Amino acid sequence: MNIGREAETWACQHIQQRGWQIITRNFGWSGGEIDIVATQADQLAFIEVRYRRNQVMGGAIASVDLAKQRRILNTAKFFLQQYIRYQKYQCRFDVVTINGMPGTKLKLEWIQNAFQSIN
Repeated sequence: MNIGREAETWACQHIQQRGWQIITRNFGWSGGEIDIVATQADQLAFIEVRYRRNQVMGGAIASVDLAKQRRILNTAKFFLQQYIRYQKYQCRFDVVTINGMPGTKLKLEWIQNAFQSIN
């Protein structure tokens, strides 16, 4: 298993422990991919998982730039077109960052509402 896949699995466990239900992982189309789509009550979260070994260049959160945000937003729109039942949910965009070297204590942070819709 590669570290990226392990990071996503760890993020899913963290999210589920907080009462969220994972709808799907790695939802994608030609315009992009969303790592995790999860729901709780009337909220739907599109969650990007980013792993970085160190904080050089800003760490994991810095890698979610405007271009990445646009791809996530477009993929979320595509998801909602495919799964109409979720259109009534309050949507948000979260990022789970995981920083640290494999084999050491990794730091996980769940940033809720990490970015807003981009026009």
